[in-house]
Amino acid sequence: MKKTFLIAISIFFLFSCKLSKINKSGKGDSDRLFKISQNGKYGYIDKTGKIIIVPQFDGADDFFEGLAGIKSGSDLGYIDKTGAMVIKGKFTVIRGFSEGFALVKTDSTLAYIDKTGKIVIRTQLYEVFNFSNGLARVKSAYQSYDTAKTDYKGYHYYHTYGINEGKWGYLDNTGKMVIKPQFDEANGFNEGFAWVKSNGKYGYINKIGTIVIKPQFDIASNFFEGLAAVKIGTKWGYINKTGELVIKAQFDGCNNFKEGLAPVLIGNKIGYINKGGQTIIDLRFYMGQNFSEGLAPVQEKDKGNWGYIDKTGKYIIQAQFDSASDFNGELAWVKVKKGDSIKHCYIDKTGNSVWCSSYTLERPDLPFWKKFVANNNPSSEDRVFTVVEQMPIFPGDIDKWLNEHLVYPKQAKDMNIQGIVYVSYVVEDDGAITTVKLLKGVNSYLDDEAIRVVSTMPAFSPGMQNKHVVRVRCVVPVKFVLPQK
Repeated sequence: MKKTFLIAISIFFLFSCKLSKINKSGKGDSDRLFKISQNGKYGYIDKTGKIIIVPQFDGADDFFEGLAGIKSGSDLGYIDKTGAMVIKGKFTVIRGFSEGFALVKTDSTLAYIDKTGKIVIRTQLYEVFNFSNGLARVKSAYQSYDTAKTDYKGYHYYHTYGINEGKWGYLDNTGKMVIKPQFDEANGFNEGFAWVKSNGKYGYINKIGTIVIKPQFDIASNFFEGLAAVKIGTKWGYINKTGELVIKAQFDGCNNFKEGLAPVLIGNKIGYINKGGQTIIDLRFYMGQNFSEGLAPVQEKDKGNWGYIDKTGKYIIQAQFDSASDFNGELAWVKVKKGDSIKHCYIDKTGNSVWCSSYTLERPDLPFWKKFVANNNPSSEDRVFTVVEQMPIFPGDIDKWLNEHLVYPKQAKDMNIQGIVYVSYVVEDDGAITTVKLLKGVNSYLDDEAIRVVSTMPAFSPGMQNKHVVRVRCVVPVKFVLPQK
């Protein structure tokens, strides 16, 4: 994987994301509540730091459309902003509400409920997602394989062992399959369009399933503010809704437009452009995220502190945090480490803390389902994903990092052995690297060193799906090349 920051992209591609976080829902809510943890229990504060719902739950999620999923003892349900339980059922999995519906699992059945808790759609489909623009993407079937099948195509790696090979389609909010399963990959709708993959290329459909931009791109993202980032060959650019390339493919990575600006990557530096393709903030950042509520979190150097800039590139909140998220509802989450002490805080737009907790088990703004979600269903969000709306973000240039930390085995040097070792790994929902495995080896000396170096990689920013962090399996080629004699 290479340092870049793609959005909603391809299976196992090795040009990994470099920046951007998916915003939580609730933006613009004047009464937005923020999840906190205190003494092992979860509750909610308002933007001033005042406790509105006393910490009392064993698990809690953000509020989506006025309701939040919680766990109390063995019960899962939904509360309103007074803390009252308004939906309670025999759920084993719950997700946040989107467009009036929430996806839940009851025993072995996946279903959508409305805000009264009534089941309005039941489904036996293999994989289902929340509604977006009136439609929910779904997958039709599951196939598994007894042996691994691999196909190496440049830096793209496809692995079909145990992977769902069904087709993607879309349900409407009555449960009718309005776009039949036919696509190899598909994403949720945004601004009336969704990207789909067919015959190895990405294009776009409208809400009746008509292909409006023919599959022609190597990777694609959804439309935001009228433009979509696409990859052509090795470079990224932007198209409009007619498919016209309006900002030429010139970037090593790029993100969606938000508030009129998009972060782009050239070489190892990130800057910001406008919709005319003009550079508004110079390429000077090591990492950077989208603007939200007028500010963007940025990091100027590897392992440096995070701060917040405005749309002129001026620091409004000086770099001082170990980690940082975007602003949403006038607060942002940050992590501050001093010596052995780690604090997770919400800050306001002046940089002042309105709430801090010294617990270190998880971020206060992460979802709670990891603690209890059933792992016996393919649609469970505890599963390991291969394609997510935002792929994990390596803190820097992954190729450079691997080159700097790789130790060429002496025995392999002496025998003049070189080649590319393909290694898979899982980026956990806290960014940690686990489950490092050899996929395609060259020689035991090189294979062992590749596994060692990948196992020591620093934590990523985790992948995101449906506004939640998820576990994502990635693949990286570790290159062993001897100098020419």
